[in-house]
Amino acid sequence: MARCPDTRTKLICSLMLEEGLRRGEVATLQLGDLDLAGRLMLVRGKGGTERVLPITDDTFELILAYTDETGFWRGGPVIRSKRDPARSIKPDRVTAIVAGVMREARIRESAHSLRHTMATDSLRGGAHIRDVQRALGHKHLRTTERYLPWLVDVEGGLRQAIGGRHYGSSHPTEHHDAGSEGA
Repeated sequence: MARCPDTRTKLICSLMLEEGLRRGEVATLQLGDLDLAGRLMLVRGKGGTERVLPITDDTFELILAYTDETGFWRGGPVIRSKRDPARSIKPDRVTAIVAGVMREARIRESAHSLRHTMATDSLRGGAHIRDVQRALGHKHLRTTERYLPWLVDVEGGLRQAIGGRHYGSSHPTEHHDAGSEGA
């Protein structure tokens, strides 16, 4: 985020990183989709699906700053084309903008990785995988699990369930008789 050159770019990155939006969802988000009083947004996703997401504090502040800078408070797209401010930005342009910031920051990932980061960080922070599924707009839980195969299985109860066991001489504080050597 520190490499973003302007408020518009910060808002684009925040919508992907904080809210988990896809590039097309960033491009099509409308001011009418925002409930600033309730800090909610209606996201129109793939296949005509819709979901309501909370707006994080960081994204909320960036929305206010960007709309103050542009003067666009009424209808229309949230993220606007610099060439034609009455029009929304294109999804390919969202990708190009984020890719430029990531190159500048020397991060070798795709723009879509911001969405992955949001999902991973949410799960690490204790979010239920079903909530992350809804936030990402995935129809099937399997899709969410594919994003995070190692985290979903390990960070939950599995680490606790299999952790803390020691066999044979693998634990330095254990003392064994010659006849008690394990498998």
